[in-house]
Amino acid sequence: MCAPEPVIQKMVVAKQVEDVHTNIFFQMVCCRYMTEYDLDGHIKSICDIYRRKSSLMLNALDEYMPDSVKFTRPQGGLFVWCTLPDSVELDKVVKAALERKVAIVPGTAFNCDTSKPSKCFRLNYSTPTDEQIPEGVRLLAEAIRCVQ
Repeated sequence: MCAPEPVIQKMVVAKQVEDVHTNIFFQMVCCRYMTEYDLDGHIKSICDIYRRKSSLMLNALDEYMPDSVKFTRPQGGLFVWCTLPDSVELDKVVKAALERKVAIVPGTAFNCDTSKPSKCFRLNYSTPTDEQIPEGVRLLAEAIRCVQ
């Protein structure tokens, strides 16, 4: 970078703040939220919502998914991890699901070496509506059966 020394010094300080420190503005926003609102109540509310959505997804997986597809039963969080049988290609499932407007995150996205194959994928239940969750799982199961 080329600039007068006083400008460079100010940019160095700005860069250090970005690299080393938590953003001060967002610290202030978080502090205000936590002192003026019921953070514990909000967390409880969110946990209740995600518990309901998790149950919707797990019930739909139990109902629609082929028995050959294995999946976790999370005790918290926002995701269900699924594993396809060896006979099913993940890339074909991703494509067939997208044709039905259902997106899944392939397990390869979580590999250190993304060129390695995976039989796994991740489902997220935080964003879809209560109506979209079972319908999305039904369509995903249909996509898996289509490529088996």
